Amino acid sequence: MELTKIASLSSPEVLRALEANVAMIRFDRQRRVVDVNDLFAKAMKYKRDEMIGMHHHLFCTPSFVSSPDYQAFWNKLFDGFSSADKIERIDARGDSIWLEATYMPIYEQDEVVGVVKIASDITSRQQTIEEYARSFRDMAANLDDRARRGMEESQQLKRTIERLDADSNQNLKTLTNLQEQAAEITKIASTIKEIAAQTNLLSLNAAIEAARAGEHGLGFNVVATEVRNLSRLVERAVIEVRANTDGMNKELVSIVDGVSRSSTDIQESVRIMEQTLERFEHIEQSAESLNGTAERFTSAI
Repeated sequence: MELTKIASLSSPEVLRALEANVAMIRFDRQRRVVDVNDLFAKAMKYKRDEMIGMHHHLFCTPSFVSSPDYQAFWNKLFDGFSSADKIERIDARGDSIWLEATYMPIYEQDEVVGVVKIASDITSRQQTIEEYARSFRDMAANLDDRARRGMEESQQLKRTIERLDADSNQNLKTLTNLQEQAAEITKIASTIKEIAAQTNLLSLNAAIEAARAGEHGLGFNVVATEVRNLSRLVERAVIEVRANTDGMNKELVSIVDGVSRSSTDIQESVRIMEQTLERFEHIEQSAESLNGTAERFTSAI
């Protein structure tokens, strides 16, 4: 069986296949277009004849042309090194176009006489990538903004809670002082009660002695009776004071317990708020990381 002869890569058939299916353009040593196929011209929105003789810089962005990289790019090619990269160019309408391009030096007798470029139009893909990158950046900016607002609001709330904690502690101290004063009042009331009891006993003894004195002790008996009555009034008043202070002590104990619980709750709220602030900081860091990832993603693709 006879095998079909396969053309080599340098055969005219292969070159015609490349010409028909791959966008190609050729530049001379002056960086001017000496040849271009229809696919490349169509991608750049030119007619083929319009591109012949045009200088390479006319297809580039002004920022690239004015940069040191532009001259270095051509020096590398004329030194015999090829270059492959994703590049931005300007079409006939002045719009940005993205190409996946490979530049290859052309030799004649070991001398570089020009450069040929083959390229694929990746503008649609690049626009999609940039759209995703913008979405990532917008998401990052939104997260960062929300995190900052959340941190500010949480800081304000934390300061409010800390003021409440300080007020609660001050109230607790005040209530403790009131408890101590109520205890002192109770002690004084007990002392007064003892004095009243002793006064009552003395008045009773005085009344007995007045009765023994007969008529001579009548006036003294009146005084003793009044003193006894007064001591009884004092004793009843002391009982009322003790009852009131006992009730006040019970109320103070209840209030102190409530304030103590509130102080504990407030301190727990401060702890939770600090954790919330840490979470917002993590969100802000994640937003920055997302933004950096978007930038690297755009540069890498």
